[in-house]
Amino acid sequence: MAKLTCFLVLLVTVILCAEAVRIDPPPPPTLKPGKFFPSTRITKKDDPRCKKDGMFANPNDCTRYIKCKNGESQDMNCPDGFKFDSKKYCTPDKNADCGKSGQRDSKQEVKCPQQFGNFAYVDDCHKYIECERGVPTIVKCPPHYVYNDVNGGCIQGEICPPNKQHEANKCSSENDCFPSSNCLFYIECINWKGTEKKCPEGTAFNPKLKRCTKDWIKHCRNNDLRDIIRTE
Repeated sequence: MAKLTCFLVLLVTVILCAEAVRIDPPPPPTLKPGKFFPSTRITKKDDPRCKKDGMFANPNDCTRYIKCKNGESQDMNCPDGFKFDSKKYCTPDKNADCGKSGQRDSKQEVKCPQQFGNFAYVDDCHKYIECERGVPTIVKCPPHYVYNDVNGGCIQGEICPPNKQHEANKCSSENDCFPSSNCLFYIECINWKGTEKKCPEGTAFNPKLKRCTKDWIKHCRNNDLRDIIRTE
């Protein structure tokens, strides 16, 4: 009888202790700057905006972006209080550069080389052409920023970076060759149309002979035409 009583007391104690223990659910994850967040998505197949895989800014809304994979696009939304910026992820409003890229001006007549993308504005490196479905918009970079066609956006600086597209359009004669901004390359003009081409390995473009030569490589410091000019 004593053993049964002890067993019942022990059983009641275990039950009471179990009811007293409460396991709280884990706290929700905190949003940290510079991270990718899941969000509402709209899927489109064979989207012409998706020429390559990756995440790209929505030109009309800083709080949204486009995720591309295998030609399929997903229109994504950043979390509340976040914007998609040039670093290609959602970041807090105060840190995001989206919406600060510049002022838009669509009055001047320009043409889009392609349906989508950013392209150099030939007459002014403080501006660029933003194309959406073949419709061009001239966008001004912020003060002390210039457009760089390598990364397709405005970068900090005052000196205009080399514009390959502009150089290729500067054919001064119908059929000729002239230096590019990089001395390992040159512009070949055929029927007034310029194309940038690379010199063979171990050679550089000699502006005097208008062809790539081995002996000119010693003048090609830092692959920059400006350095060649200073050595002469």
